[in-house]
Amino acid sequence: TADKLQPDAPQLATNGLKFIFSHDNTDYPDNPLRGYSFSFQYAQDFGYGSSTQQWNALEAEYSHYIELPKASWMRHDVLAFNVWSAYSPSWDKSSPYIFEDGTAAKNIDEGQPPMWEGARLGGFDRMRAYDSSRFNDKAAIYGAVEYRFIPQLNPMQDQGGRPIPMDWFYGVFFAESGRVAPQYNLDLFKDMKYDVGFSVRALTATVPVRFEMAFGSEGSTMWVMLKQPF
Repeated sequence: TADKLQPDAPQLATNGLKFIFSHDNTDYPDNPLRGYSFSFQYAQDFGYGSSTQQWNALEAEYSHYIELPKASWMRHDVLAFNVWSAYSPSWDKSSPYIFEDGTAAKNIDEGQPPMWEGARLGGFDRMRAYDSSRFNDKAAIYGAVEYRFIPQLNPMQDQGGRPIPMDWFYGVFFAESGRVAPQYNLDLFKDMKYDVGFSVRALTATVPVRFEMAFGSEGSTMWVMLKQPF
């Protein structure tokens, strides 16, 4: 689950460096119809200065887009795939981190990344049927597929006086699976979580805006967010 400190617990602080290598071979990065992209990321806090402790985290992601044959009433028809994985070598789950004044922060282990880094699932981009950072551990694996269809019809295209241009409206059906685990091994593929959902999106001022509903084993969640999840 997401890290939540007790009200009287010391505040966490982190600083460091993040290295990212990425390659994008899509036709349009903000709303791709064909091609692929991948990225590798390494984040490191060396524990210097005001940092609470040292930690590191690795991430890798690959996305692929296939433009399908379309009907006469469609503008585009796309099948999109995404695979993502993360691992934190520094996280020692057997050793809770102790602050200098002798107090311990609940759910904070030695070498554990902060709440915006590391192997976390749940939220508006990955495992969308679950709350943000619902699943958190040393390792994670995730996969998703989306069917995106863009019809020729755009009821907002011919309306005058629009403050923001809306170039496209389109619908999406998606399915996701993923899991976190204390070690990076084949156990990641056991008892995986799943969800499915649908989305209505608009390309507004060249930025996709999305409304989504996702359904999983713990209920349903609604999101309103900018940009594609991948």
